[in-house]
Amino acid sequence: MNAKVKAYVEAKVRSGEYPSDEAVYKAAIEALQREEAALEELRREIDVGIADADAGRFSELNAIEIGEIAKREMQKR
Repeated sequence: MNAKVKAYVEAKVRSGEYPSDEAVYKAAIEALQREEAALEELRREIDVGIADADAGRFSELNAIEIGEIAKREMQKR
């Protein structure tokens, strides 16, 4: 482990934010796992979007235009 990481971990423990080095490592690994899961979900969503576009299922409207249409539809109700 390099000195910069070791100093960071020690500072987190000294500050009282974490009770031990292991708690810092555990929190870091959990955060990394959450980030990896979010990235994997994003990749799946991108794949769906690409497949939809390849199949011709898309709109030329931008997000603002879609929002305006949705707002008009809601006002009709």
